[in-house]
Amino acid sequence: MARDLEVQAQEGKDPYVLFQVACAFALCSEAKDAELAGRCRDQAFRTLEKLLQAGWKDHIALKNDPDLDPIRSDPRFPKLMTDLGGTPPAEQVSLGVSKED
Repeated sequence: MARDLEVQAQEGKDPYVLFQVACAFALCSEAKDAELAGRCRDQAFRTLEKLLQAGWKDHIALKNDPDLDPIRSDPRFPKLMTDLGGTPPAEQVSLGVSKED
C-alpha cells in the first residue's frame, strides 16, 4: 500500500487523489518509528506542493481536514497555506505567522 501511495504522489495528477494521498502520508507521520514518520511527513509536504501545482484551491479543506492535524505544527504548513492564499491556522497566526509576513 505504501508503494501505491508513493506512485500516486509522484505520478498522480488528479488533485482530489493527491489530497487523499497527502492526508494518508500526514497520518503516517505519527508512526512510532521516527525514520518512517519523518519520511511520511516529508512526503506529505511534497504531495501537498504537487497538489497546489495541480491547481488545488480549497484552502478550507487544508485548514480543517483532521487528517492533516499531524503536520500542522510543522513550519512548512503555514507557508503552504500562505502560498495557497489561505490564512494559516489560528494557533500559527498567533505565533506571528500570517499571510502578510
